[in-house]
Amino acid sequence: MSAGTMRVVKFRAVIDDPYDGLMRMVGDAQRFGFALEQVALEGEGVDRWAVLLALRVPHETDDSCLIARFLRHPTVHSTVLLADASVECVPVARLAA
Repeated sequence: MSAGTMRVVKFRAVIDDPYDGLMRMVGDAQRFGFALEQVALEGEGVDRWAVLLALRVPHETDDSCLIARFLRHPTVHSTVLLADASVECVPVARLAA
């Protein structure tokens, strides 16, 4: 695909296992052929981590299908699309500020 047909989408997910959750999400992205733009992982309390994931996807990709795909993994507790795709993947504590 040409670069003109691609866009960057950013997700924030809460997981309970940093290794399993991150690997499953990145594995899904790879399986679908999406380019990994950015990834960040930060602790968010006891047994919770926040994953910030930026993917380069075809323009016609349905974001809700990606969210549903991530949520099917037992270690992923929530996933949201970050509305502003220009948001930099930074630690969650800095996003709240």
